Amino acid sequence: MLLFIFTIYKIDEDFEVGKNYTIGISNPLEKYNISFNAENEENMKIIDLSITSPDLFREIRIGDKVIFKNCSIPIRSISELSLRNIKIPIMIFPTSLTTLSSYFAADSFIDNIDLSKTNVDIIPNYAFADTKYTKEIGLPKISKLISEFAFLNCVKLSKISIPHDCDIDSANSGFYNCSELKTADLSHAKISKIPRFLFANCFSLENVILPEVQQVSEFAFLNTKVSAEPLQRIKNFDDYAFAGILSHFEITLRLQRIPKGLLMDCENLQKVSFSKSVEVIEDFAFKNCISLRIIEVPENSELQSIGIESFQNTKALEEVSLLNMKVNMIYDKAFMGSGIKSFTPSNFLNEISDYAFSNSSIEIFIGKPELTRLHPGCFMGSSLSAVDLRSSKKILQLPAMAFKDCLSLELVYLPANDLILGASIFENCISLASMVFAKSVSFESKTFYNCTNLQFVLFSEIKGMTSRFGYHFAYCSKIRIIGGVNSEVSPSEPMINFTAINFHVIKDYSFMNCTTIKTVILGPQRELGDYLFWGCSSLNSVDLSKTAIQRISTGMFLGCTNLKFLYLPPGFQSFAQFSLHGVDKILFWYCGRNDLTFEYNALDGLTEYEFFASNNVKLNVSTPNKIERCWDQQTPSYNNPTRSPKIITDNGRSNPPEVHKYTPRQTEKVTPNNYSASIPRVKSGFGPSLYQGRKKPVVVTKITIIIISLFFVCAFLPSICIAIRICKNRRIEHIKDQNDEKSLVNNSYFDYKAEID
Repeated sequence: MLLFIFTIYKIDEDFEVGKNYTIGISNPLEKYNISFNAENEENMKIIDLSITSPDLFREIRIGDKVIFKNCSIPIRSISELSLRNIKIPIMIFPTSLTTLSSYFAADSFIDNIDLSKTNVDIIPNYAFADTKYTKEIGLPKISKLISEFAFLNCVKLSKISIPHDCDIDSANSGFYNCSELKTADLSHAKISKIPRFLFANCFSLENVILPEVQQVSEFAFLNTKVSAEPLQRIKNFDDYAFAGILSHFEITLRLQRIPKGLLMDCENLQKVSFSKSVEVIEDFAFKNCISLRIIEVPENSELQSIGIESFQNTKALEEVSLLNMKVNMIYDKAFMGSGIKSFTPSNFLNEISDYAFSNSSIEIFIGKPELTRLHPGCFMGSSLSAVDLRSSKKILQLPAMAFKDCLSLELVYLPANDLILGASIFENCISLASMVFAKSVSFESKTFYNCTNLQFVLFSEIKGMTSRFGYHFAYCSKIRIIGGVNSEVSPSEPMINFTAINFHVIKDYSFMNCTTIKTVILGPQRELGDYLFWGCSSLNSVDLSKTAIQRISTGMFLGCTNLKFLYLPPGFQSFAQFSLHGVDKILFWYCGRNDLTFEYNALDGLTEYEFFASNNVKLNVSTPNKIERCWDQQTPSYNNPTRSPKIITDNGRSNPPEVHKYTPRQTEKVTPNNYSASIPRVKSGFGPSLYQGRKKPVVVTKITIIIISLFFVCAFLPSICIAIRICKNRRIEHIKDQNDEKSLVNNSYFDYKAEID
């Protein structure tokens, strides 16, 4: 023990027991400030003791007593922050010391704190907390208890040995954030379970010597490098017990229940084997185990459910087979973001929860007969290329976003059930080429939104669209056929044909930017949404004659630059604003009795409008944006598609319907023009049956002309021949009569001349 010469640094003249004093030890080179409580029998306290040495020393030994004016004062306790700013390699504490305060060594610069000879029996909360430069700590040999956070943030501590029979069951977070701790010897400790967060964030911890332990508490080894081998002897684990272990390891779990988050964030875990008795994999059990490649589950195991996010982000995991198991439920995000490519469901699987396989690498999914329900986003963003649900006949609903963003999805086989489709179910499936619905279907918005490779969609029946905004086929830029399975469609003419499908409402934006569609034929719809065909730049003809709409809605044909023909229903009344914005020239076919009105900007951009109807059409010159129609009694019922209005003229023959042209700037009286060959012609057979009677005088093909000519030739050839013969005979007789008459005249002339002579 070094001998210190005590010098009074500050003292009151009226020295009294119980008052606070400062004792200083002089040193001309350095000054150390050590604060602690020293007590004598009269409870006199010295709270600030400055210690120096005549020589530069590397070790301080604090004596059992401090001599003050010939008084012996035993050192019993050290108060908090007593060693602040002390810069010495080793500090050895006396045997008289019995009590440590929290943070007593905080902010010190002591390499080695030796308490081994002291009589401290309890290491209090935060006792060594924030001793950021201490590499070794010798604990009292008689210690019976280590409390919570005792060694918190001892970032330079490299090893620790727990004294014999020292209880650490309650030392939660005891060594939390001891980032350079490599070895911990707990072999002589009194311990039944490893406390919560005991070694959490001990990033360098590799070797832990354990006694027989019954239980590991949550996050006990979080972010450590301990080996899993000694841990496998333990039978009971709390949630997150091994979470965050950083070492490379494999583990066999002989558990009936895999606890929540047991091996979560074990980034170097490569293989997990289960016993046959395993029944439940709890939530987060293997989440973020990015190196996990193999999961071994014995055949015919008792496994029944896979918990929430249990295998999320297991990017190295490629195959999971649940065949011959009893798994009936895969919970939310169970395999989200995993590398799983091949997945074989169990025969008992009946539910796949929200986002269970979203953003995973799964390539093919084949549903089993017991599969009853899919939840929203279950395969969203995955690598699926094919889905077969034909055997899953209990599925009645496909939820929202179930297959959204599946960029590789090409084939989808649906069960032959009446289905309800959730919003965005196939949104952004850019490889999907076709879809057939065997039974009725109802759906919400964005059903096939941005399916840029989609070409054929066939419905048996549509029950309805439940959302306000449609976008059902928006941005399907390669679509060729949308219609009923029994609809008459032309494979060479991209078209929408809903005549065979009985549903009443088509929502807003449903066909926006379907740039390949050329023909649209709608059926019994009563309402067509706004901007329905916005940007359908190839759209040429739209047949609305069988619908019950009264109004072309806002922006319906906005940007349909090639639209030429529009067939309107009988009850039609008006065009909404911007409904034909961007259309250059268009030919309207209308067979109703209403006045047609155009709302503000309805025809903005149009240069010419042409109307086909009967002769009984006039323009209201005083109201240029209104077309009035006047019908006579000879006009047949609109609902009779086999007849069409005829135009009666003086010669009793049907003439082509007259075309009435109108431009927005026209103010003078309009004189009907005769049929012009410059009117756009349509293919033979095109158009609704209602307009067939009107169309025939306008659209006359070469074949029709030839057939009609042959018919007339065959029918009237005999009569023509007889007529020609009769005419010929009459001509001969006429010529003969003329010759006789000429001869008679000549004879008379000669007789008359003879008389004169």
